This record gives sequence, structure tokens and C-alpha cells, in this order.
Amino acid sequence: MSRTFAARTHVGQARRVNQDRVEADPDGRYFMVADGMGGHAGGEQASSLATTVAREYLEAHFEEEWDTKTFLQNAMKAVNRRLREDQRAHPERSNMGTTLTVVIRRENQWWYAHVGDSRAYRWRDGHIEQLTPDHTWIADQMRAGTIAEDTNLKQWLGHVLSQHMGQETLERIEIAPISVQEEDRLLLCSDGLTAELSDEEIATYLTRKYTCEEAVNALISAANANSGSDNIAIIVIDNH
Repeated sequence: MSRTFAARTHVGQARRVNQDRVEADPDGRYFMVADGMGGHAGGEQASSLATTVAREYLEAHFEEEWDTKTFLQNAMKAVNRRLREDQRAHPERSNMGTTLTVVIRRENQWWYAHVGDSRAYRWRDGHIEQLTPDHTWIADQMRAGTIAEDTNLKQWLGHVLSQHMGQETLERIEIAPISVQEEDRLLLCSDGLTAELSDEEIATYLTRKYTCEEAVNALISAANANSGSDNIAIIVIDNH
């Protein structure tokens, strides 16, 4: 099963600084998206540091004989430790944090590891499915059944994170295998895309009439055409 992919970030139409980061292994073993928070310097540092540490960890340990769930747990914990060390060394960045969504293919199986509200999706036969749960206050309350899914609070609290990299204690690192068939596509993205386009709108750009690069560029253009109110990070991975 061969893979092609494309990865890109864009500052959007409203921000001066791009705090989103993407990372893609040239050999197609791992992909990641991070969306930084905590002021300009903090957000940039957090997302850059998270993707750098994650890449270095994955490269150093990819072939070791750990089961993949443990491998990914260790990678995410290593990233969080490094962010906490940076916070302590630089008090001006003490409130920095970042989302981090990682997808890997190891031992012929796809997996994700995830913290925050960036997302991984699977596109199959014209339909899109969100794979990763959002770690936001609103999403947590909806899963618990304490508020309705169509609540007006989404407008005000939709992106208040309940979990992010850089916390003292990571209570939930979501790790799970992904079922991927030959013609599927995977999408990783920050909320700069999902805040602007519905899942159904996103799916229209993941059809086979677009290459991975064309899909990424079209999605960024569509998000910016809506308002581009945030930075945008996108990776599209193609199995064929």
C-alpha cells in the first residue's frame, strides 16, 4: 500500500503570527498537527517545540520493540515533559500550550495519538468521519449529556480546551488504531479549518478529483474565503 500526502499551514486572514505547525515524515511513517496557545511567543514556541520533540522521539524509537500504544504514550509524555521544562525555564511562557494530533503507520497498522481540539478524519467513499474526540469544555459536557448538542454556548465556549499539551498532568491521551482501506484518505487539521467549514463541506474537497496537494490548497482557500479567522494547518494522506 503506497502513500502520497501534502502538508501546509497558513496564517489565515486575521492573525499576524502563525502558531500552527505541521510535520510529515518523507517516508510516510508519521504525520502531526499542532495548534499553539498562550500569546504570540508562547503559542509559537509550544507548537514548534511539540512537533520537534515528537519528531525526534519517533525517529529515535520507531524501530524499537514496544507495542505501538506504549510507544505513542511515551512519545506524548516526552513532549509534555519538554514543554513543562520550557515553561519553568521561561516564566514568560508559563501559560503556553498546544494541541497535538499524531498519526503513524507502524507494523502495517495506522494509529493516532491525540490531545486537544485539532482533529484526525477518515474519508471513505464520499463520507467523512471524525476519528479524534475534541478535548473542549463544550464537547466534554455534550458527551456527558449535561448540555444539548445544538447549544448556543458553542459560539462562546466552543474552543475552550479542557486538555492540552503543556499541562502539569495529562489526564487523557487518546490513542487508538485506525482502520484504513486502500482508497481511504486521512485528514489532520487544526480548528482553523473546522471552525470555517462543516464536515460535509470538508468532504467535498477530499474526493479523488483532487490530488493531496490540490485538496490541501483548496481547503485553505475555502477556509480563508469564509473568514480565515485563525491559523490553518492541514495534512491530507492518500492511500491508493
